[in-house]
Amino acid sequence: MKIIKLISCIFFLVFTTSVFSCPRDFSQATKLVMWQNLSDEQKVAAQWIHDQSIVCMRADQVAKLVAVAYTQANEQSLDPHLMLGLMRVESEFNPKAVSPAKAVGLTQVIAKWHRGRINNRNLQDMSVSMEVGFGVYREYLDKSKGNHLRAMNMYSGGGGISYYRRVVAAKKQFQKALIYALFTKDPKSDYLASN
Repeated sequence: MKIIKLISCIFFLVFTTSVFSCPRDFSQATKLVMWQNLSDEQKVAAQWIHDQSIVCMRADQVAKLVAVAYTQANEQSLDPHLMLGLMRVESEFNPKAVSPAKAVGLTQVIAKWHRGRINNRNLQDMSVSMEVGFGVYREYLDKSKGNHLRAMNMYSGGGGISYYRRVVAAKKQFQKALIYALFTKDPKSDYLASN
């Protein structure tokens, strides 16, 4: 009986992985259509997010995430690369993420602490999550007089230097992909293949 259960589990894993797995690459045609309004930098961000995300997102969803992230970061006078790093650490770019502490969305905002900013909106909506999360981070950055380590400590609920290092490492990982894509112009690079 145990062998039958084991075989059925293996079959299930193999079947679901092969049939329902997320395509790791977007077609050139899809990129041309869905990412046409993105700058070269944002196209790199879109491909990087697609590569880093733990969930399968369509090209149009990734394009929206990038566009909103850059817009919200600029409106809040924040570094968009840092905010991409923050979302990578917080949710691995999963818009539906919910933590054991009830933090929700891309930016993992805890609703009970920020009801005034949320106004009964859905934090699993990408735009709402980024607007609220980036606004909270901006508030903490102002309170800490521009000190990102202190702001991130407040944002993470006490994650300290470890949290700060993880966010900065994610930012640097993106910037490395960005530099590679923009300056090497390698035709094999997935990042700017849509140009």
